[in-house]
Amino acid sequence: MPTKRRHPRLIDLKFSRDQFILAGFSLLLVLNAVRNTFLYDFYRLTDVTVFHFPLIAHPLLEMQATGYVVTALFWFSLPLVFTRFAAAAFFVHSAGNLFALTADLYAFHHDLALSTLIFTFVGIFQYSKSPKALDFIKITVVITYFLAGLNKLSMDYLEGAVVQYVLESTPKYTFLGDLLPFLGKSLSVPMAWYALIAELIILPIGLLVFRRTALKLVMLTALPFHLGILMTTVGTLYNSLYPFCFIAWAPKSMSISLSSIWGGSAIDKILLLAYTLICSVILLLILGLLAIRIWH
Repeated sequence: MPTKRRHPRLIDLKFSRDQFILAGFSLLLVLNAVRNTFLYDFYRLTDVTVFHFPLIAHPLLEMQATGYVVTALFWFSLPLVFTRFAAAAFFVHSAGNLFALTADLYAFHHDLALSTLIFTFVGIFQYSKSPKALDFIKITVVITYFLAGLNKLSMDYLEGAVVQYVLESTPKYTFLGDLLPFLGKSLSVPMAWYALIAELIILPIGLLVFRRTALKLVMLTALPFHLGILMTTVGTLYNSLYPFCFIAWAPKSMSISLSSIWGGSAIDKILLLAYTLICSVILLLILGLLAIRIWH
């Protein structure tokens, strides 16, 4: 009798919900440290030519060493995620982002405000393991989606002008830098309406339903949305946070493994691919920022 051909077994990696949250947001801490150091020059916090719209004129902004101390804390806190003091790393990054927000309110409001809130709640969760901390993440995500949708109710946006501007402004050396401006000329209006309907209706309502089918619809709608924006290099941290915030809706008993996903439905495989692409883009952003600063 012919023998059946055996397929090689996958290297099976298993994660609990809490481990997935820690791993995902730890990657974002690395992105936060790299971005703040090499893109936004946080070490120059006291330089009025870089940070010149302070919300609060606190004395620390007059000390030349302040920016270097804040930047150093971003980096030296990263190894804490591998210890039982993981919460401290998130609190340090949250405090550093908040401090920079007060130093230049108008230039760094979206990324810094959202990351300050999310990193704080993740830190509280890592410290207390209380589900209430995840509830705050859920509330933040739903409200910011809805407000972002409301903010898009303008003729400039609905006619595609804003989307076309973002796509045409994508740097040539970044992801799809030559393709995105081309797409902006023909697809800017459908993309604008897609983002509006997603943020104003599908995502807030789907996240409030708390049912598995609705949550999968949310993720199928949102992950390509955030992945596309990430490829324009606009709102890098802002659009990296949301995909990992969705894990807050998962039950504590959830166990994620490659074998269960690969043997599951087509939707599960698509979601796995989307998360893989998002993590890949984040890693490429980190390496890209490092390379650009080294070469220039």
